[in-house]
Amino acid sequence: MNGVKQLGGVTLSMGSPDQPDAYPRQAILEISTDGSSWQRVADLTGQADVEAVLPVGTSAGFLRLRATRAQPGTSLVIREFGVTPTVSSAGHIRSSLPTYQTYTIDRATDGDLSTYFWGSKGARVGDYLLLDLGAVRDLTGVHLQMSEPGVRPDDYLRQGVLEVSADGMTWERLGEFADQPEIKVTTTTSARYVRYRVTANQSDWAIIREFGATTAD
Repeated sequence: MNGVKQLGGVTLSMGSPDQPDAYPRQAILEISTDGSSWQRVADLTGQADVEAVLPVGTSAGFLRLRATRAQPGTSLVIREFGVTPTVSSAGHIRSSLPTYQTYTIDRATDGDLSTYFWGSKGARVGDYLLLDLGAVRDLTGVHLQMSEPGVRPDDYLRQGVLEVSADGMTWERLGEFADQPEIKVTTTTSARYVRYRVTANQSDWAIIREFGATTAD
């Protein structure tokens, strides 16, 4: 990483089709601001693919994978190892998209469809919107309303996946979406985190009018 940055998550993919066991059976993900003092952020056990959400306010300049138990007789293959930054955040919502002028991220959870968050760049693969419900809740639905109808109808996230997680490490996919400025899904799963993750690059900026989840309690 180039300097200390606020981080949203860590992506790690290990092993390969011809070496599926080429990853440590136990490992620790650690971060550091100076490369000397390290903070543990996740323990990995038998996981070749990881997408971990980091606590709000986490900042670092270095990211490290430290193996604590290797698989005897195998090598280590890392296909991808990187971080997703947090550029916009407020309360229980955050995003890797930067804010345009005064169209702040808190507007995407204020319950008012006439206000919105406006990201100031075209989204790239891996960009995200993330809700933290504060605790594991029983979900009944997730909704995401984007664009500004009649004014900026093309300003929305064109392609992505909606995912939920109880621990920020293991994710369940609720659906894949393309060319849908308004998304509503029903579910009966339990989760703390709700994420929309971009899966295709786009040049248009994105307007997020509301992003939320309904719960049974």
